[in-house]
Amino acid sequence: MVFFGFNCLGPPTFTLTAECFPTRIRSAGFGLVDGLAVSGGAVGVLAIAPLAPKLSSLQALLLISSFLVLAAILARFTPHARNRALEDRRENDLTG
Repeated sequence: MVFFGFNCLGPPTFTLTAECFPTRIRSAGFGLVDGLAVSGGAVGVLAIAPLAPKLSSLQALLLISSFLVLAAILARFTPHARNRALEDRRENDLTG
């Protein structure tokens, strides 16, 4: 499960993040999104860990899976730069 998470979900996330920002601010935007992800992971551990003894295995799995479903929905509606060079993105073109 850890192998799947690190090797199958990580690279597409980084690629999608890079597509969302124009070239001039891509590194700053990527850094912001990556920092928010790390912060969210830290807060998630602190918020879910106290609940673990109170939840059954199924409830814990459903709780964590709900965040994955939310992430999939957000990724679905994120603007994509399919078939366009990343350098061709204009600064005001954040809508795809």
